[in-house]
Amino acid sequence: MKLIGPRNSSFNFAEVTGLLAGHFFCPCSCPCASALESPTMECMPENAKVLARWISAGHAAPAPQSVRLLLHDYLGKLPRQGHGLDASRIPHSMLYLPRNGIDRGTVDWFRSTPLGRCEKVLLFLGIHMPCVACTPTFAIRNLQLPESHRFRRLQIVGARHDPTRPIEPLTQHFGEYDGWDAIWTTL
Repeated sequence: MKLIGPRNSSFNFAEVTGLLAGHFFCPCSCPCASALESPTMECMPENAKVLARWISAGHAAPAPQSVRLLLHDYLGKLPRQGHGLDASRIPHSMLYLPRNGIDRGTVDWFRSTPLGRCEKVLLFLGIHMPCVACTPTFAIRNLQLPESHRFRRLQIVGARHDPTRPIEPLTQHFGEYDGWDAIWTTL
């Protein structure tokens, strides 16, 4: 799996996500709504489109479905509060992101955490959404998107990458972005 590479103009959403009809709600009346096809770019939720653009530009790589399943199972067993993980029950470090965008201090804080020191991170939106691998610096610099494209809660998990093997999640290093202004990571 090549994680950072040249621009890929032949991006295939089905290949990236492994999604099939019945696992993805398509709000329009395009052929993917009823056929055994994957959603078209026009039907994808806005944050999935953002991930697709990152992949197409070579800034991120799709994680295999087996990794999505592993993360879903692992993160599902952690303490929860509302729609996210319950950070109060997990030793963590939290940072409220600057309103005027990610600055050098934010990047430095993230890179000082065990999660930020991982070779790669996996961005996990849920079992039926794309999961991508990218560098920790790219992830933290690109969390704050325009409001219409903001991620909902996003779990971030460390990963190890050996070009000869599939990407390996390091589940002891994880955190969560609240979709708005706070991020926390395990210590």
